[in-house]
Amino acid sequence: MNVLACFDARWPRQSCWAFAIVLTLSGTGATAQTGSAEPQQIVVKRDASYEELSQVVRQRPSPALSEKERLEFMSAQPGLILDGVVLDITPPQVGSAQTLSVTRLELRQGARLVTHGVNLEINATLIASDASSTIIAFPERRGDFTAPLGTNGRSGLDGGTLILNGEIKRDDTVQVRLDGEPGQAGGPGLGGGGGAAGTRGDNGADHLFDCAHGGGNGGNGGKGGSGGQGGRGGAGGSGGRLILRGAAVEQRLQIVFSAHGGPGGVGGVGGFGGPGGPGGAGGQGPTYWCSAGANGPPGDPGQPGGEAKTGARGPSSQTEARGMQVKGGLLDLRSE
Repeated sequence: MNVLACFDARWPRQSCWAFAIVLTLSGTGATAQTGSAEPQQIVVKRDASYEELSQVVRQRPSPALSEKERLEFMSAQPGLILDGVVLDITPPQVGSAQTLSVTRLELRQGARLVTHGVNLEINATLIASDASSTIIAFPERRGDFTAPLGTNGRSGLDGGTLILNGEIKRDDTVQVRLDGEPGQAGGPGLGGGGGAAGTRGDNGADHLFDCAHGGGNGGNGGKGGSGGQGGRGGAGGSGGRLILRGAAVEQRLQIVFSAHGGPGGVGGVGGFGGPGGPGGAGGQGPTYWCSAGANGPPGDPGQPGGEAKTGARGPSSQTEARGMQVKGGLLDLRSE
């Protein structure tokens, strides 16, 4: 196999892609248009993003091409092999979809193609995948995913649409999981305000030769304010949609597909109750025997935030394709 670019420890990423682009655009491996050479292969051995791929594999065949012209276009495209790596699909600057057009797309050794909810069209003459590799909408979230203090959680993104246009290698199974993104947990509630200070006690009174009564106790401090309600958890994103075109329409049994709605984020915990206000000062007696008032009790803690609903399951379809009626499935089958 003629290798166009290979990402490993010996190659700086920028240099590797530059080498790939130069060779592809110079025709060194794109001579399949004349039938004199096998198309080049891009072998990716380090995690990469869509923007780092050669522009050649990011172009979409024009809908105006005849079937013969489309076959010639696809035969001249390089292959793309993801060898145990993650390829992240990034949102387009214009429009809402990205495209991969390759003569062969192969996922192996646990490779993952992550769409991040971006609509993606894959055009490939042949699609190959081992049992450990998968196409997913979102990676498993790690670390803290909680909204800031006093704010609601962000809603999860939808799983997006994936178009698979091509033939799946015999005996291979393509795993596609377009589950919606989980909603963000609500932020903790704000703390309650401090209670008001208690009233000052009455002053004492003197007799001519002794104390008639000492100063009164100060009033209790006011109750602290209740803590703020925790932020509401964000809604989970809806499951995505898979569209099959070309030979893949008849190979749906070689696809394991799921598109569950993302779980809603949990509500944030209520804020702490505010501190009780200070007790009022005791009233003063002539001989200063009066005691100070007691401090007020602390405020009650706030209530926890509400919990968001789970996102909707991916839409089902009922689409006619090549004389077959598909009902209640999660696949949108199109033969164009």
